[in-house]
Amino acid sequence: MTYSDKLKDPKWQRFRCERLEAANWRCEHCCSDKSFLHIHHMFYERDRNPWQYPPEAVVVLCERCHKEWHANEYTLKLTLAKALRLVPGRRLHVVAKHLLEGCK
Repeated sequence: MTYSDKLKDPKWQRFRCERLEAANWRCEHCCSDKSFLHIHHMFYERDRNPWQYPPEAVVVLCERCHKEWHANEYTLKLTLAKALRLVPGRRLHVVAKHLLEGCK
């Protein structure tokens, strides 16, 4: 079963609806109720269906915030990768400084 097929499963529809209701049908980042809402998984685990996550593992986001979330996530991953290349032979404060500079 593909991921797209899983999103058609009634278990996913129920899970999605429960999360939307818990968020009062608003984006949990900007509080908008004027845009289509997405359920964003904070992480994925192998062999786990989209509806098998605890409520705190997902966040309700409007389309704009969801796009921004992924853009920021990508930037953070790049920054972390650069910082991790500095770790061998470097002090932790140098890595922390690089991380903070990359997130501005």
